Amino acid sequence: MSNESEKQGYVVEGRMNELVLGWLVIWSLEGAMVPYSRVANQVSSREMVPELRRPQAAFAYCMKALRGITLPTLSELDEWDGPVAQQIEVVVLKKRSEYQICVKRKGRMRGKLHTESVPVMRVSYSPPEEFDASKWIHDYEKSFWEDGAVRPNEEEIEQCVSVDPYWDDTDFDINLLMDVRGILVQAFRRYATGVDSLMVRKQTEKQLQMLNGIKFNSGKGAVFVPKEVNGTETYSTLMSLSDMIALFASGGRTENDNYYDADGNISIRSTRGSNLRPLGYLDGDKELEYIRQDIGDALTMEMGEYWAKVVKTAETFNEDNVEAFERKLSELETQREGLRTRIATITESIGGGVQVKSAMHADLQRTLNQRVSGMTTNRVVDQIRNLSVI
Repeated sequence: MSNESEKQGYVVEGRMNELVLGWLVIWSLEGAMVPYSRVANQVSSREMVPELRRPQAAFAYCMKALRGITLPTLSELDEWDGPVAQQIEVVVLKKRSEYQICVKRKGRMRGKLHTESVPVMRVSYSPPEEFDASKWIHDYEKSFWEDGAVRPNEEEIEQCVSVDPYWDDTDFDINLLMDVRGILVQAFRRYATGVDSLMVRKQTEKQLQMLNGIKFNSGKGAVFVPKEVNGTETYSTLMSLSDMIALFASGGRTENDNYYDADGNISIRSTRGSNLRPLGYLDGDKELEYIRQDIGDALTMEMGEYWAKVVKTAETFNEDNVEAFERKLSELETQREGLRTRIATITESIGGGVQVKSAMHADLQRTLNQRVSGMTTNRVVDQIRNLSVI
C-alpha cells in the first residue's frame, strides 16, 4: 500500500481479513413480500430469518389489499344525475379487530358535485373459539426448523377472517361480498405466512446492533461493524444477512420488460434494489478519522437517550412506593452497564480516540436537579445521581 493510500483511506469490496479494521456495511431494501417457506428453506440459520407477524397484526395489514379498489361505474342510480363512479373505502372501527367496508360514490346530485360513502360490509378478526391462531403461527414456523414438527395446513389460518353484511338488513351484492372475502383471505394468508421488507429491515438492524454496528456518515444507509465482537469474527454473520437479503430481493422481483409503467413513469431500475454488501475498511489515518467522528456522534446520541430516560424515571418517583421505584433504577443500572460495555468495546475495536459527551446535557441536568432536590429518601437520591454518570 502506498503512503498516499494510507493517508487517504478507502474501502474494498470482498474479504481481506489480514488488512481490514472492520466492515463498512452498505445496505438497502425495497418493498416486497416473500413466503416464509422459501426463506426458511434457503437460509441455514433461524436467527437470520424474521419472526412471522402475530395473526391479528397480519389481519390489519391485509386490509391494505382493499383500499382504492375501483368498482364498475353505474350509468344511473336513484337520485343521482348521470354516471356514478364507485370504489371501495375502508374505515377502522376497532384497530386490528373490525373494519367497515363502504362503497364510496362520486358524481352529481341535484345539479351539483356530490360524494357519499355507503357501509355495505363488516370485516372482523374472529378466529373460532377452538382455534388458537398464535399457536398456529408458532407451529408453522417451528415446522421448518425442528425435525418431526408437523406443518399445519395453511388454509386453517383463513378462518380468522369474517366478512358479513354491515347490518342484518343491509342490501348487498353477494358477488361483491364473495370477491371482497376472496381478496382479504388471500392477503391475510400472505401476510400471516410471508416476510416483507419491514420485517427484513427490523431483523437486519437487530443483527447489526448485536455486532456493535454504528451508523456511518450520519446514518445514511451505511453501518460500520468491527472485524470481531467478543473474539468472534463478524464476517460470516454479515454474509448470512447478505444472502438472506439477496434471496428476499430475488423473490420480490417481477418480470417487466417495459420502459414505462401504466402511469407513464419510467419503470426500468436496478434489479439489485435490495442488497447488503460488507466492504473491507482498510486501516488508514483519514478513514479512522471518519469512523471515530461518526462513532462518537452515534454513541453520544445513545448516551443522550439514556440520560433522558434517567430524568423521566426520576420524575415518576413516589415516596409511598420506594421499592417499586428502586426496581426501575435497577433496570436503568443494567442498561447503563450495557451502554458502558458497548462504548468500550467499539472504541477498543478501532484503537481508541473516540470522543463522546462526558456530561449530561444542561437542560436534562437542570430538570434532574429540580426533581431530586425535593426527595427526602437519601439513598434514592444517591442512586439517581450515580446513574446519571456513564
